[in-house]
Amino acid sequence: MAAPSRRFLLVGHRGAAARAPENTAASLAAGLDAGADAIEIDVALTRDERVVLLHDATVNRTTSGRGGLRDLEWEQAARLDAGTWFAQRFSGERLIDLDDALAIVRARVPIIVEIKPSDRDRETVEAVAACVRRTGGFSGVTISSSAWPLLERMRSLAPDADLALTVRSTERRDPWAFAAHVGASALHPSHRIASREIIARAHDLGLAVIPYTVNGAALLRGLHEAGADGIFTDDPSAMRRVLSRIEGAPAPRGALTLGIDQGSGGTRAVLVDGSGAVVAARRVAVASGKARDGSIVLDAEAVAASVSRAAAPLLEAAEAPVLAAGLAVQRSSILVWRRSDGSPVTPVLSWRVGASYEPPAALLRVEERIARVTGLTVRFPYGAVRLAALCAGSPDIARGLATRELVAGPLGAFLAARLAGAHDAPCDSSLAQRTLAFDLDHGTFTDELAGALGVPAQAWARVGPSVHPRGSLKLGRARVPLRALCGDVGAAVRAALPQGSRARTGVLVLGTGGFVVVPTGGRRRSVPGLLTSLLWEADDDPRYAIEGTVHGLAAGLVEAARRGGFEDLPAPRIAARSGAAKRSPSVVAAVEGTGTPDWEVIPRFVVESGEFSPEEVVRGPIDDLAGRFGRIAALLRAAEALPDRFVASGGLAAAPHLTARIAERMGVELSIDPRPDLTAVGAALLARDAT
Repeated sequence: MAAPSRRFLLVGHRGAAARAPENTAASLAAGLDAGADAIEIDVALTRDERVVLLHDATVNRTTSGRGGLRDLEWEQAARLDAGTWFAQRFSGERLIDLDDALAIVRARVPIIVEIKPSDRDRETVEAVAACVRRTGGFSGVTISSSAWPLLERMRSLAPDADLALTVRSTERRDPWAFAAHVGASALHPSHRIASREIIARAHDLGLAVIPYTVNGAALLRGLHEAGADGIFTDDPSAMRRVLSRIEGAPAPRGALTLGIDQGSGGTRAVLVDGSGAVVAARRVAVASGKARDGSIVLDAEAVAASVSRAAAPLLEAAEAPVLAAGLAVQRSSILVWRRSDGSPVTPVLSWRVGASYEPPAALLRVEERIARVTGLTVRFPYGAVRLAALCAGSPDIARGLATRELVAGPLGAFLAARLAGAHDAPCDSSLAQRTLAFDLDHGTFTDELAGALGVPAQAWARVGPSVHPRGSLKLGRARVPLRALCGDVGAAVRAALPQGSRARTGVLVLGTGGFVVVPTGGRRRSVPGLLTSLLWEADDDPRYAIEGTVHGLAAGLVEAARRGGFEDLPAPRIAARSGAAKRSPSVVAAVEGTGTPDWEVIPRFVVESGEFSPEEVVRGPIDDLAGRFGRIAALLRAAEALPDRFVASGGLAAAPHLTARIAERMGVELSIDPRPDLTAVGAALLARDAT
C-alpha cells in the first residue's frame, strides 16, 4: 500500500485488535470507527476453499474450536465462537470470510489482505483473487505476505494488483531485489528493523514503509521522525490521539455550514468547513411504521425532533461560526399540517407505498401531457395521488385544505415551517416536482394538473427556489439561517460531482431505492421510459437530470436475507453472502415494485422452483436488481445519454458485491464515494452557495 505524500497512515491491525477480537466483524468495525486510514486482515483457507479471516494455522487461540483451519469445512468454522476468548461481551462473534470483510471495509478505506503461508499457497492466492475480482477489482486492495513467492503467483494472476512485502525481523532475503522483481509498492517491516537508513533506502527505490505492530507513543514518535509512511497498530484510536499531539489537530478552514439529511431511517447532520471537509457529524435514528395498506409512515413530530437532536449538539460544540444551514429530505414523502402553527395533522406518508397501484383511466388519458409538464409518470402514486386518496377518505382534511386552514406538501416544506418558525416558508421546487402536481414549465402548482389529479392547487405549500432564505432553524439554543432546501438525490449529486466539471459523469444513489442520475445542467431532456428530474434551483438557474429508478433495492436484499437466515446482517453484508454462490436462481426482487421503465407497482419476491442454498438465494436478487440498472443504461445508451463513468453513493454503495454487478450490467466505470454523510454535505454546500 503506497502512502500519499506527507501523510502518516494509521493501519488498523487485524481491525482494531486491542479493542475487539481480532479479524472479526466487530474488530473491523472498531478499526473503522476509530478512524483508521486502512484496515489489515489475515486470511487462510478452509478445507472447502473458503477464504477465512484467521491469523494462526489453527483455530485454537481465537475460537472455541480446536484443530487446523484446513481441516474444517466453512459451515463448521462459521459456527465457532470467535469472541468470548477476548471478552464476554463479544460472546457469539463468529469467524467471517473475505467476502464479508470486503463488504465491511473496502468502500470506506483501503484494505490490506495478508495471506498467511501454508502448503496451499496456490489455492489461497487463486481464491483471494476471485474474491477481490467479484467485488470490483484490485483498486483499494493491497495483497501482502511474508511468503514472497506467493506474491509472484498473485502478480501472474492479477497484473494490476498492489503488492507489499511483509519483512520479519529475522528476514535474511533481500527485500529490495524481490520488491523490484514483483513490482511491489511497499514494505511492511517489523518495527524492530525499521531504522532511518532502511526507510530512506526504501524511499529512494520508490517504496512506502509501514512498520508493524506499533502500540506505544514513544515508538510511534520515533518512526514518525525516522520518516516512516505509517504504522500498523492494534489500537488506532489511541495512536490517533498520539499522532494528533505530534502533528497537531487540523483547524477548521473558514466559517462552518450545517448540512442536514433527513432520510427514511434517520437524520444525519454535519458541519462542513470552507474547504468542504466534514469537521463534525452526528446521526439520530427515526422509527417508521406501516399503515393498514402496507405503506411506510413516520411520525412527523418525531422526524422534526430528530433534526434538532442531530444538529443541536454539533452547533453547541462548534469551534467556529456556523453561517447557514441546508436541509435535504426524501423527495416524494408528503404530509398535511396546520398553516397557523406548523403542527402536523397526518403522519409522513413515505414514498414507499407498500401496496399495488393501478393508475385510474382518467389519468392514463392525460398520461403524455402530465409526463411532459411534470417530468414524471402517472404510473406511480406520487404525492398528489396519495393526497387525493387521503382527501377522499377524510372529509375534514379535504375541507381544511379547501379553506386553507391546512396545507399539504413534501416533508421538507413541513420541516421548514415547523423548525424555522416561518409557517408559510416556501417549499422548494425540486420537492414540489415530486408531487406530480407541479408544472415545470410554469414553476407552480397549476389548476390544469389540479383538475386531473383531484387536488386543488391551493392545497399545496407555496414554492420558492431551492437556494433561498427560509427563516432560521431553531436547534436547541441556537438559531441558524436555513438557506437551502432540496431533495436528497439533488444534494447527493451536488456533493458527488465537482462544481464546474466538464466531464460527463453520472451518479448512482444506492439506498432504500436505487437512482441512476445523469445531470443535464440547465436544460431539460427527456428519454423515453425515464424521468426528468429537477435536482435543485438557485434563483432562475435550475439544474436538471435524466433519472432512472430501481425500487426496493434494500428491501430485495433484506427479503433474501430473511429467507436465508441472514436477517441480522446489514445490507452490504447480506450482499456479501452471494460471493460463495455457485449459481444464480431466477428471482424477481420487487418487494416495493420495480421502478423505471415499466413501473410495475406490484410488491412481490419470487424465486424459481428448485433447491437453492441461502447464498444462491441472495445472489438471485442481486442479479435481478443489477439487471434493472442495466435496462436503464440501455435506454440511456440508445438516447446517446449514457456517461462512461458513474460515482456511487448512499448506504448500499458500501456493498461491493452489488456495485460490481451493477457496473458490469450497465457497462460503465464505477467509482465509490464512501462518505456516509454525502447527502448532508451536499445540503451544506448548497447553503454555502447562497452565502
